[in-house]
Amino acid sequence: MLRYISIYWTLLPILTGLFFIRKLAFEYRLVLCLLIYGFFTDMIVGNARVSEPLRYFLFNFFHLFESIMLTWVLIYLGKTERLKMIGKFLLFFFPVFWLITHSELLSPGSDIKKISPLFSASYNMILAVLFGFLTIKFAEKTVELFSNSMFWFLLAIFLNCFCVFFIFSLLTTSFIREIWFVQSSLNILVYTMFTTAFILEAKRQGSTLQIKQE
Repeated sequence: MLRYISIYWTLLPILTGLFFIRKLAFEYRLVLCLLIYGFFTDMIVGNARVSEPLRYFLFNFFHLFESIMLTWVLIYLGKTERLKMIGKFLLFFFPVFWLITHSELLSPGSDIKKISPLFSASYNMILAVLFGFLTIKFAEKTVELFSNSMFWFLLAIFLNCFCVFFIFSLLTTSFIREIWFVQSSLNILVYTMFTTAFILEAKRQGSTLQIKQE
């Protein structure tokens, strides 16, 4: 039940983002696109009429798409040349790594029905470290954190990556069934944070525009 609530909770930041889309900066729009793509992927994957191989392929492909989109956000937000270089390397590395870890899925006539925990855990671990670093650096230089859209934005991405890394690290164990609710609970929290970030960013952009007009 909680899993379905977390899936439809995605509509909260999606509808909020679409409503304020003209006032959202580029990096926020990237994540909005990711949320929309993820929601439709969940809808298709959860449809029993869709064949299992296709569902698994779409689920695995979503993780490739997510790794690319979040790396793009990282490059855009990176304040140092070193961080931008790391992002550019990952933008090349993640697709190659995905092809290697999913080679069986891409073979002709493939009927493989599995998820690759190696790729999902790896890219989320890497991005969790990098976005965690960005979040800490941003917090050190910002006074009013809770009223700042970028704080909620960065924190949401960090928590999402860390949670997925944790879950997929345990995917092949029997323990995973006991804690799967953790991901659904954190997804709801993350989507609420993105909604907060979109609202605060739209408010900030509106205030900036008003000042310029005056």
